[in-house]
Amino acid sequence: MKKYKKLIRKKTNRSEDEFKIAFDVFERRIVLVPYEEIKPFIKKAKAISPDPKDVAYVALALKLHIAIWSNDKNLKKKQNEVAVYSTEDLLK
Repeated sequence: MKKYKKLIRKKTNRSEDEFKIAFDVFERRIVLVPYEEIKPFIKKAKAISPDPKDVAYVALALKLHIAIWSNDKNLKKKQNEVAVYSTEDLLK
């Protein structure tokens, strides 16, 4: 989130202070999942993920039986094992 702070603030019309508050909330609620827990899902994730950079996210989604929030059109169109919702989908 910090990497895209300027873009997020611009798209959400948030001040620096509002962003910091939101980031602090997200940071306290994020749970890191050890690699060992997603390792059994990596092989399948590699097979279905169109982008090697997304393999860990796909593996986690497979493990937890959850969808992914991403605007990556290839991730959504080139596999059907994991539901992928864009920001536009979520706003609808």
